[in-house]
Amino acid sequence: MENDRPDLWCLRRLLAVLDDEPLIVLHRPTGRAYALTIGGIGDNFQLSTLLSHILSEHVPVTIPHPSWAEAATDGPVQPEAGPIVDRFDVRDATGELIRSAGRPAEIPLLDGHRVVVLDRPSCRRTWNIGRTFPMMRPSITLDRVLSEEEARAWSSRLTPAR
Repeated sequence: MENDRPDLWCLRRLLAVLDDEPLIVLHRPTGRAYALTIGGIGDNFQLSTLLSHILSEHVPVTIPHPSWAEAATDGPVQPEAGPIVDRFDVRDATGELIRSAGRPAEIPLLDGHRVVVLDRPSCRRTWNIGRTFPMMRPSITLDRVLSEEEARAWSSRLTPAR
């Protein structure tokens, strides 16, 4: 359709937005793991911002500026604190970096679950916009902290970072 209607460039991207999607997140430096549910997240820049915000009380991370989370949810799209600074390297279960410009729907499944692995940042990455679709309100919910046994079981299935 994009060839016939270039003005509808965002339709495919809108249709790829996940809603009520379970997500397993492992924080490799601490070995902790979390079950989350996401929806309405337009790209992985926004996902990364929201993960650092919602997990800031659970993992050792420099707390994101409040305007970054506001820009990624329902505030002004451009954060007042300037560029958003990535807090993690975000990888999939195979150890590959997840493309920031990609979509959560592109994160590969591992036994029916999208798995995100958070590593210490390998470099400083920034971006200037909080969400791709300004009228879409995302949701991210921390459903539960997985037990140590569950975290070890998920971690044992990961491929080391590449």
